[in-house]
Amino acid sequence: MRGSRIPPLARKEFKHILRDPRSLWIVFMLPNVMMFLFGYAIDLDMKDVRLGVCDLSRTPQSRALVEAIDASSYFSVVARYEDPGETRGFFERRLIRAGVIVPRDFARALERERRAPVGIVIDGSDANSASIVQNYLEAFIATRSIGGGGGAAVAAAGSPGAGAEPVIAVRPVVFYNRALDSTNYIVPGLVAIVMMMLGALLTSVTIAREKETGTLEQILVSPIRPFEVIAGKTLPYLVLAFSIAMIVVTVGHFWFKVPFVGSLSALMLYCLLYLFAALALGILISTLVSTQQVAMMLSLMVTLLPTIMLSGFIFPVASMPRALQLVSNALPATHFLVIVRGVMLKGNVLADLWPHVAAIAGIGFVLMILAVKRFSLKLGTKGGSA
Repeated sequence: MRGSRIPPLARKEFKHILRDPRSLWIVFMLPNVMMFLFGYAIDLDMKDVRLGVCDLSRTPQSRALVEAIDASSYFSVVARYEDPGETRGFFERRLIRAGVIVPRDFARALERERRAPVGIVIDGSDANSASIVQNYLEAFIATRSIGGGGGAAVAAAGSPGAGAEPVIAVRPVVFYNRALDSTNYIVPGLVAIVMMMLGALLTSVTIAREKETGTLEQILVSPIRPFEVIAGKTLPYLVLAFSIAMIVVTVGHFWFKVPFVGSLSALMLYCLLYLFAALALGILISTLVSTQQVAMMLSLMVTLLPTIMLSGFIFPVASMPRALQLVSNALPATHFLVIVRGVMLKGNVLADLWPHVAAIAGIGFVLMILAVKRFSLKLGTKGGSA
């Protein structure tokens, strides 16, 4: 259109986009990364759910039931024990997701009434997974028909020989989250998301702002070392992000009625360690970019999306492909989710959580070393050319 200013403005804007290849790369890569994450990570079908079995009956009928459960592609019996009270210990060590308790009179009840009770104990600290596991177990066990005598077989209801009425009555018991309230599962996870996003975003943007305005060059004529610059820049944001995390925990406990049965002081220390890893990631990002816009986009891409999709915040890590599980274990949020939910809902102590605490500490120190090294290298390169 003759005389219109739209085409020249469009050409100018297009040139600006081409002059910023990092932003252009993020714009093209982000939709593809989201597609792969959503395609592989979102899988609500539970597979190979780890179960513990306490068979108090020890009869051919009970063994047939346990064998049928273990043979299913949905469940994997990883623990067998004789005392039902041991179930809580398996939950605290995260060895099983649910326990199946077969009572002593299981076989006699089947012979007398053609129905027998079976107890299910479920770890309710993850309400979403717990609901799925409970539904799977109830549907599976309640539709089994067990024959009598030696070598008893288990067949699905509706198959030849199965009765029209389920012969096993299921009585589930849920630990840690009896009502399976999703708030008890979501709110602790929000602490991990908020802390990771703010920690990485704030530190990356503030250093990028200094680089963008040119004021960061003034440290070349001062005796301040790179590590001191990083520490001075990040400490205020450590306090800010820690305060926000405590507010989220407080609101979650008092407003949303999320139980808090663990140690508050221990959780505060774990939060500081987790923030250390988040801030280190933000500093590392700041050494890779030169503008605030790119720093913000890159921070959100490497923190918010993976934390939600791959950390176990919504979708179980065990349901992801093996390659994504390896990526998930490299994320600090994956380990912190176990910590914050364990402390708040289960009352876990350091003896229960030390592998995840060590993982966060290791990831944080590696990120900080890489950030300081790269920051020093950039300053040295600029100083040599000055």
